Amino acid sequence: MNAQSWGYIFTGYRLLECALKFLILVRKENANPHGHLLKNLYGNDAINGEDRDVLESYYVDYCRGKIGGFPFGFFSLEDFLDNLDKGYSDWAYFLIENSKEGVSPRLSIDVLHEVIRGCLSLSGRSGPGKEFGGHPTYSWKLYRNRWAREGLLRTWLMVRLELRDHAFVFDGTDVEGISVSGNYGDSGYHVGNRVEVLMGPDHALRYDFAVYLNGEVFSEFDFYPRTVGGMPVRDLRKNVESFDFKAGLAWLSEGST
Repeated sequence: MNAQSWGYIFTGYRLLECALKFLILVRKENANPHGHLLKNLYGNDAINGEDRDVLESYYVDYCRGKIGGFPFGFFSLEDFLDNLDKGYSDWAYFLIENSKEGVSPRLSIDVLHEVIRGCLSLSGRSGPGKEFGGHPTYSWKLYRNRWAREGLLRTWLMVRLELRDHAFVFDGTDVEGISVSGNYGDSGYHVGNRVEVLMGPDHALRYDFAVYLNGEVFSEFDFYPRTVGGMPVRDLRKNVESFDFKAGLAWLSEGST
């Protein structure tokens, strides 16, 4: 560590310390969390097993989804925190004292901040629970962004609907790898209840897929939909991959004429 990075490292450590203490107080009002060791705070009785599962999901999902693996070989959040604790004194007094512990912890500031996000997400809830815990993680944020306003999948869907309604060949090419004239008319390809797999898998084998049910479209993010209410499942991942997002968005902005 050098003086230039010291502030980011130590501030990140203290932010996580405060976030864990805040979560403890939210879960148990008369608790008295003290000390600086993150592993001890993480193991506090006020943070129950479901809360720890959620925080673990933040750590694991970010490492595998964003980084592509576990930094420095710490496969669990507890091991990562224990590693950070070993350097607390050195970090706190780096500018004014020589190293006392002789151990230089390994860390990623980005991973540290992701765990802080998990603590704050849990602290904003009235009680623990897995039903919401995994949804704000890195992979779920990407999923929401893909379906956000002017996002890739939403734009792709809107262009498809416009092409179906106008029987228009976009930019003189096939937008999704399927002939517009042959499949957007009365062929039945885009008619009726069905499931369309659009992207994936991620590191946890989850896919983006759309469920077309009784004239409505629902976006989902889950394991591969082998069967959904007996509806046919169509794999359109290659079609989405070949879609020109910028051109499609520009075409929609111009009124799809």
